[in-house]
Amino acid sequence: MAGQKRLVLFVEGEGDALALPPLVSRVLPQHDPAQTLFLDGKPFRVGDLGGLVKSGAKEWIRLLKYARKTKKDLAAVLLVLDGDSKLFLKQPFCAKTAAFYLSEKAKEAGAGTVFSAAPVFALREYESWLIAGLEGLTGRPLPPDDRPGIKNDAIAPDGDLEASPRDAKGCLGKHMASGYKQTTDQAPLTKLLVEKLDVARRRGMRSFRRFEEALAQLAAAVACGKHIVTPEESKQP
Repeated sequence: MAGQKRLVLFVEGEGDALALPPLVSRVLPQHDPAQTLFLDGKPFRVGDLGGLVKSGAKEWIRLLKYARKTKKDLAAVLLVLDGDSKLFLKQPFCAKTAAFYLSEKAKEAGAGTVFSAAPVFALREYESWLIAGLEGLTGRPLPPDDRPGIKNDAIAPDGDLEASPRDAKGCLGKHMASGYKQTTDQAPLTKLLVEKLDVARRRGMRSFRRFEEALAQLAAAVACGKHIVTPEESKQP
């Protein structure tokens, strides 16, 4: 890790804290050829969007300042949240609007000058990304104990997975013999997903492309020594 800078993950809960590191560890090297970043092994569990943006995003700013204070060589923060909120600041939820807001507020903690930051929303849930890769998961036992995972005959729904099914967790559970439990199944399924990631990529999900783009942008910013917040509304075409 000599010469590398730290990437810290902010995630919603326990299942995400176990699932996101193997996914980021798989994707990051593909977008960071200079190996400027290394992934911190202990994600921050930060709760949902509503809690982060309450009272002018006070909690979001506090957590960023805490990460800056406690994580040596912090260079970048990647926030990954489910995009299933109904409202955002009393308006219908829009992932782009929420990401712009979080990016702007992150500047109050030093993002864009002292470290880089990128909020990303998995639409509508992280499990939607797993459903996108369903055909690559069928019939494969879950690590590390070889429990039954996705049924052999499982087929991902047609259409836009970011619009439907709205209950991605429920949909995923229907394809598992024992149902789906986020805290115990999310990470094992992700570990299988990363081995056949192109299956999910072929579904063309905008939120997953944004996840990969954010990692690439964070790595490029660190490589050139110019910190960013992304997305940034003023820089959009």
